[in-house]
Order: sequence, then structure tokens, then C-alpha cells
Amino acid sequence: MNALDFFVIITVVWLTAFLVLYLKRDELKTRGIIVYPFFIMARRDSRSEWFPSATRTKAFKALEWAFLGLSFVSSGLGFWLLIEAIYNKYVTPAGPLEASITPIIPGITTPLDQAPYILLAIAVSVTLHELMHAMSSTSNGIKVRGGGILLIYIFPGAFVEPDEQEFKKAEKVKRLKVIAAGIGVNFVLALLFLALMNYAVPAMSQGAQIVGLVKDYPAYNASIPVGSVILAVNGHKITVPSQVDGFLSKTEPNNVTLLINGSLVTKTLFTPQGKLGVYLDYYFPSSIEQGLAYFIIWMYIINFSLALINALPLFITDGAKLFSELLGPQGQKTVMYLSGGTLLLLLLALRLPGT
Repeated sequence: MNALDFFVIITVVWLTAFLVLYLKRDELKTRGIIVYPFFIMARRDSRSEWFPSATRTKAFKALEWAFLGLSFVSSGLGFWLLIEAIYNKYVTPAGPLEASITPIIPGITTPLDQAPYILLAIAVSVTLHELMHAMSSTSNGIKVRGGGILLIYIFPGAFVEPDEQEFKKAEKVKRLKVIAAGIGVNFVLALLFLALMNYAVPAMSQGAQIVGLVKDYPAYNASIPVGSVILAVNGHKITVPSQVDGFLSKTEPNNVTLLINGSLVTKTLFTPQGKLGVYLDYYFPSSIEQGLAYFIIWMYIINFSLALINALPLFITDGAKLFSELLGPQGQKTVMYLSGGTLLLLLLALRLPGT
């Protein structure tokens, strides 16, 4: 299935479900379910306190202070990322794309087969983000009024609603800690899954899979198909992509052992530039290992993105709420200008497919 077929099927399913649910919209609304063409929200009254035995401990309160500090670190990194992305996009457009901002669209900006892992990572990350808001509310003596889940097209989400009156009456530092809790937990999760990505994922890999070829380079000229797996180079076992270049010779023929369509093949290739001309990814012989690796990778990407983008002052983000609380009623005009300026930076930094 290609990306177009995927989105056509999803859209047809969405619109069909909307028409069915729209006929029962009044009944569903009494149950806290609101239905729009590409938006469904289910809200329920919530318990007023979340894990009070844990959230009122000294350890959790220390964690809240750490999260508050991390929220400002995230905001600073977010602005740095925007500026770096703009620089790479307009000043050095042929330069590296590591500091680029690209929307996550399964099948368009990401491989379609990874869509389940992307959506699962989003669901888990957002749920933990909102759970931390609820726990921090309890820690600071603010009741939680409600919460729920939502679905925006294919993207899942969640939300919690601290009691608005109690939140407004709370001390400023308590309000700041409640707001910062979600940013902080996403930052910590990003660090955790970055470590897993750097150690656990390579440990599961059993080769380097070719996912792309460079025209007129040795692999392309030898008609090695995309999808082949490099298992050894000059007798050295390959388990991760980074090992391939290190074992290639620039002056002598290279014996490259590959798994091509299920068969072991050894090809002799000259690489005068020390490059095969391939784009590589990890290779996981087991679908379970592959799924776990993709989940780890996307948990890092999603949480890193949430921590940095959500910490920016962008009207509805936690970052905007943080700045609003810090500057107080007299500074709301400044927050509005700051949010508008940040949005402009984000639009300038955004790298759309094909650009």
C-alpha cells in the first residue's frame, strides 16, 4: 500500500464514522463525546487526586523542581533549534539537515510501515505528559476536574483539566510547576530513549540494510538491490551501519557478503573513495526486535519534539503558559508578541516534503 492509498482509506473510514456518529451527536454529547469531521473528543469527570501517596513525597517535589528547570532548558533548546534550522534552510541549503524541522506524516515524511510505531509512541508520550500534569496538580493541592482522550485524524492525544479556580488561586510557583511537569517528563523520556537508541537498538541489529543507492557508485554499478543486507566486509562481521565504512579498503578489492532476497551472495567491489554509495539502516531479522527498535526510536523523536516545541511560547503550548505566568497580567501583550514571533520562526524553519 502506498501513502496515497493509505490516506484515502483512512479518510473514507473517518468520514463514514463521522456520518454514523453525527446522527447520534446529541446522545453522545450527554456522554461527554464530541464529534467533528476529523476530530473526536471523549471527556470524563476525573478523580480529584492522582497518586497522592507518591506525589506528596519529598522525592516527587524535588522532581517537580527538576522538571521546572528542564522546561526552561527545553525552551532555550527549542529557540536554538529554530534558529539553526532557519540557518540550514536559507544560509547553507546544501548543508546538513540534522537541525531541520519536518512534520511527521506517515508515508510522506516517514516510512508508511512505521506508522503503527509512530502512533503508539505519540499515544504513550502524550498520555504520560498529561498524567504528569495531573500528578503535579495533586502535589500542589490543586484538584483535577476532568480529563479525556481525543483523536485528530489518525493522531491520538489526551488531556487533563485541573480545577480552574483552584489553579488561579494557587501560588505562582505552584502554577509553574504544574505547567512544567509535562515538558519535564517528555525531556526525561527523550533522554531515556536516546540511551536505549544508542545501546539497545545496536545490540539487536544483525547487519546493515541498504535503503538507498547513490548513482554511479560501486553498489549501484554492481546492481545490488535496495533491501539487501550487508553481513560482512572483508571477513569482518557487520552488525550496525557505522561499521561498514571502517572495513572498506580504498586500494584493494573488497569482499562484501550480502543477504539478497534470502540468499547469501559475496560480491567483489573496488571502492576508490572508500564508499559503497549506499544509505544504510539497522537490520533486524525478527519482526519483534524490529518493532521494539522502531518504538524506541520514535519514542525518542516524539518526546524530544514534544519537549522542545511544547516549551516554546506558541499561543496554546505549555511554553506560552509558562511565559504568561512569569510575566503576569501586565505582560500578556508581550507574551502575545513573543508567541507571534515564535510562530513566524517556526513557519520559516519548517521543512515541507520536497523542499
